[in-house]
Amino acid sequence: MKRYIFVSEVCVAVAAGGMLFGKSLKKVDNKGIANIVFASSAIEKGKESSAQLKTSFTSGDKIFARCYFPKAVGNFKNGETCHIHLWVDGKVIWNGEYTGRALPEPSWDQIQVYIRNTGDDDFRGAISNALDTVSSGSHEVQVVVLRDKFMKYKKVIKGNSVTKEPVYQPVYLSKGTFTYTAE
Repeated sequence: MKRYIFVSEVCVAVAAGGMLFGKSLKKVDNKGIANIVFASSAIEKGKESSAQLKTSFTSGDKIFARCYFPKAVGNFKNGETCHIHLWVDGKVIWNGEYTGRALPEPSWDQIQVYIRNTGDDDFRGAISNALDTVSSGSHEVQVVVLRDKFMKYKKVIKGNSVTKEPVYQPVYLSKGTFTYTAE
């Protein structure tokens, strides 16, 4: 009987989206892009097992995201940035940029993003405002976190002058999808 109870408790923990024996919810796909998990309350680093993870929200819900990176994000060189893009039904409806002191710390392998109705929404509520623009009904929302990585300088010729401009490559760090019902 005790074995049965233990097994059912483990199954309930896994079904609820929690961690099992200290394993992280972080997953990295074959393209090197990590996942994002969502909840209606803050998702504290290392305490994801206590969060009630969700994949569906309505316009009145709070939406928090824990965005995992495949590894520590590393240093950002001059000009490199970190972006968040919000896709709804396959179209980008908003993107924002972390720069300067707002950039993730080099050792960070994840961030929490305050998406909607959290009282502390990132980008001064711009993500939440973007969701306000979708039509009534159910929508597929994808959150994407990426960074620009310096690659090289290219020569740019304008008239008689030649300058060098930096070329950056977008590197996807994390992606996650949820269903959003606008009322």
